[in-house]
Amino acid sequence: MREIEYVAPPIRALFEDPVRRIDRITRFAGDPVRTPEYLSMHKGWIAFYAFNFAERFVRIHGGKLDYEKLFRLVALHDVEECVTADVPMRVKRAIPEAYNAFMAAQYEQVAALSKSLGSEAYADAMQQHDGSPEAWICETADLLCVLAKFLDEIAVGNRAVLHFLPHLDGDLAASVQRGNWILALDATELATDVNDLLSEALSDDEYMMLGPWGDAFVNRSKHRSPDAD
Repeated sequence: MREIEYVAPPIRALFEDPVRRIDRITRFAGDPVRTPEYLSMHKGWIAFYAFNFAERFVRIHGGKLDYEKLFRLVALHDVEECVTADVPMRVKRAIPEAYNAFMAAQYEQVAALSKSLGSEAYADAMQQHDGSPEAWICETADLLCVLAKFLDEIAVGNRAVLHFLPHLDGDLAASVQRGNWILALDATELATDVNDLLSEALSDDEYMMLGPWGDAFVNRSKHRSPDAD
């Protein structure tokens, strides 16, 4: 990562578009949610979940974190959506070449926002997936925010979101795996809690459509209904 000399933005830039759009940009643009969730709400929940994971990692597992880096990652997470709006990850991943092009454009948008965010915004954006504990905490907090939203929708009878759960479920499974490697801690508690939440919210058939999560974490077959194969 190249060093970038910090240049502070003018204070008035913090009150101008496009950054202030986070109050008006809706999430889940491609998902049939009944209640809108705005980008500002999403970022607030990410901060809440990230703080929880950080405290667990440091206080329970004795790990060490760069809290300044974590704060910057959380503060800048998804900030490019104030320009690009929310594009579902499954759409970005549909074509590898398109995904790479979109991610490059995304970083350019963050760099362009340096007027409001400061000149290190681009460097921070590039560290969103650098394999550090701080990046993992931010990434996993993001996924849990999406899970919480889907569970809220299911609770009010919106089964249309079930179609999108397998994508999220796979990302959560991969995140748990990375947590074991990156943080060198037992992620079984996270895996068990996530699967318990899903099994409580879904019928047996709906739950089993998610597929296996990896025998190392959770055996989903115990939730299989008696008449299932």
